[in-house]
Amino acid sequence: MKDRILRLLRAAAKAYKEFKSGFRLGADGKEAFSAVLRSLENSLGQYGLQYDYLCGADSAKTDGITQNYVPAPGDAVLMDLSVGKDGVWCDVCRTFFVGYADRKQRADFAALKGALRAGEKILCAGARAEDVFGAVNGALGGELVHHAGHLFGTGPLMPPRFMRGERAVLEEGSFATLEPGLYRKNFGIRIENDYFIGGNAENLFEGLMPLELEDYILQ
Repeated sequence: MKDRILRLLRAAAKAYKEFKSGFRLGADGKEAFSAVLRSLENSLGQYGLQYDYLCGADSAKTDGITQNYVPAPGDAVLMDLSVGKDGVWCDVCRTFFVGYADRKQRADFAALKGALRAGEKILCAGARAEDVFGAVNGALGGELVHHAGHLFGTGPLMPPRFMRGERAVLEEGSFATLEPGLYRKNFGIRIENDYFIGGNAENLFEGLMPLELEDYILQ
């Protein structure tokens, strides 16, 4: 299963990169997203897809698809991709910034990276889902408004979700995400990585899509 998931993650990373390289100011957001669909088809042939694609003020929502909107300088573009093929799924998210990221966006991006690292420290076999949530949410000062992650593998979103009061214990050999997000009045940012749970968490995606903010500026 791990090899099949890694194939999906490589395809997702390629799709994100082709979205960035093909992005043009003045293009409709859905037109820009078509590069993601073409890339996934070229990499995988037939595949399953569930996604959020939120531009501008819509990125302050936690899910949905922005319609009939031309991304403008200063906008955030949040793209959460759950890709499936051959009985397995991956689930990752990256947020891009049109033209530049302002001071508040940069601060939130850094805070989310810190929240990921806090979650990674306890994401292991034997950890309770509620404790993973507590680590991620605590690093964000209690501002996380949704779960901090979940299991995946044979589906894109599998229980347990990492939430307050969820006492399920993570099992060795499972696959999990961490997905901290911050949502402001005019923008939102979410980051999601996929992990293999052993004695510790093996990050399966960040090597393909490092979290250097400048890599997510759309020119």
